[in-house]
Amino acid sequence: MGFLDTIRNIFRGIHREAWKRFFIAIAGLILAFGTALYSTVFNRDGNEFGARIAASMALLIAGFVGLYTVPYLAKRVSLETRNGSL
Repeated sequence: MGFLDTIRNIFRGIHREAWKRFFIAIAGLILAFGTALYSTVFNRDGNEFGARIAASMALLIAGFVGLYTVPYLAKRVSLETRNGSL
C-alpha cells in the first residue's frame, strides 16, 4: 500500500458538501469581520453614512452565514456527540 493509496483512503470518508459549506462559512465570516473593521475606520474618519452601511453589511453577511450554514452543519453532528458535550 503506497502513499497515494493511503491519501485516497483518508479522503474517501470525507463529506464534500459539509466541508464546502464549512469553508463558505469561514470565508463569509472573514468578510463580515473585515466589513466590521471598515465600519470602525469609517466611523473614526467621521463618515457616519459609510460606517452605518458597512456595519449593516457586516450584520447581513454574518446573518446569512448563520442561516445558510449552521443548520446544515448542525444536522450532521451525531445525537450522541451533542448530548455528551452538554
